[in-house]
Amino acid sequence: MRDLGPDLLGALQGERAFVGPEHVVVDLTNRCNTNCIACWTYSPLLRDKAAPVTWKKQELPGPVASRLIDDLAVIGTRRVRFTGGGEPMLHPGFHDLVRRIKDRGLVAQATTNLIVADAGKLLASGIDEITASLWASNASMYTRTHPNQGPATFPRIRRTIEELAASPRRPRLTFANVLSRINFHELEQMYDFAVEVKADAVYFTLVDPVQDRTEGLMLTAAERLQTLEATRRILTRAEALGPTAPQLDAVGEFMGRLAGQGAAAGFYDAVRVDELPCTIGWTFARILAGGDVVPCCRAVAVRLGNLNELAFPEIWFSSKYDAFRKKALATKKSDPYFKEIDCYRMCDNLMHNRQFDARMKVLGPEGLAALRTRLDGYLEAAARLEREVAA
Repeated sequence: MRDLGPDLLGALQGERAFVGPEHVVVDLTNRCNTNCIACWTYSPLLRDKAAPVTWKKQELPGPVASRLIDDLAVIGTRRVRFTGGGEPMLHPGFHDLVRRIKDRGLVAQATTNLIVADAGKLLASGIDEITASLWASNASMYTRTHPNQGPATFPRIRRTIEELAASPRRPRLTFANVLSRINFHELEQMYDFAVEVKADAVYFTLVDPVQDRTEGLMLTAAERLQTLEATRRILTRAEALGPTAPQLDAVGEFMGRLAGQGAAAGFYDAVRVDELPCTIGWTFARILAGGDVVPCCRAVAVRLGNLNELAFPEIWFSSKYDAFRKKALATKKSDPYFKEIDCYRMCDNLMHNRQFDARMKVLGPEGLAALRTRLDGYLEAAARLEREVAA
């Protein structure tokens, strides 16, 4: 259905959605079992800026999460990822919910620290992809970037990874590494570790600082240059290793942030965000642990509805969501509307916008004309239905 362009039709129309989001991320719980040094909510450096206890206790109820999955399957969503404010595997329904995603014919993904992971249960659930948040390639660095963890944690995580990688039903394995002044010099070792344990991909990004708390973790200009050079060496090595080498996910975005004009102040995407329209309102949604539906990774303050009050389709196809789509598509992110999202600092969905833009460009003039004709048909049918309902 999506390949025929209903999401593209929505962007052409400018505000309405004709199909559900391709990709939805769900914060199952805000509870976490570690304190990553650069975390927005659990870092020990945050002190009085740490998330309140009430927030840390929030968890999406199992029945609400189940209804969400069912609704997403109906409206055309393809991928559901469990991630967010805490560790998703601490949610008591995690494995059952993964199986529900699979039973509905969707792709099941999770971003996790793997600390409490059971490889057997994960394989039995049928999960398709696991993104392991590591920030290290060895036990010593792991304890430095996760201060509440002891030396036994990283070897345990490695054993889980190896068990997953060895299975004929293995999920896709991606390693996510946030780089700071503590660990940036081990970038190449992180890639070597991925090669060693047969990971499929590695994702690197930079510290997204909390003002007056974690800014000291940001790389200096010289360190960013070193990291850029190390990234180029990894790309050369990956090419030499051939098709079985771990891919570097979104490496263009990472290198752009390293070289970005605003990187010294933590505004990594200051120039690039306005290079193309923001179409995230047609492709993506995030569900917070308290039930709020927000339109992108950073937009936690732009709450468009709550699953404890409304079903997801009611929110997704609402006039309130349409207003966000229209604003995001046509307005520069310097507009006060986007102040709380802080798009110029780091847009975690920039790659999604680039992918959407590439799809539009592939159509060419003739394809776009055909799509506009199809859009007219959609709008005419919708208007007729609205008249029938009113009558």
